[in-house]
Amino acid sequence: MDLAGEPMLVRVVNRVKRAKLLDYVVVATTVNPRDRTIFELCNDHGYICMNGSEEDVLDRYWQVATAFHADLVVRITSDCPLSNRPS
Repeated sequence: MDLAGEPMLVRVVNRVKRAKLLDYVVVATTVNPRDRTIFELCNDHGYICMNGSEEDVLDRYWQVATAFHADLVVRITSDCPLSNRPS
């Protein structure tokens, strides 16, 4: 979804990439053909993106964690970008 001229996903990823303690920011999307646009958007912006199960979100995160030898995974969704705003 567009927000002031940029896709919401671009805004969220760029904001997350500012974190100093992260080694990688990976977008974990599905293998569903309708999510191909997410993969292409990531490719166009130079973001790391992996595709996985549409039904098993935990497996998608497991695959990313395994591929990047992660000790810790932080899940941030781009479909509710204001949910982590301080109150």
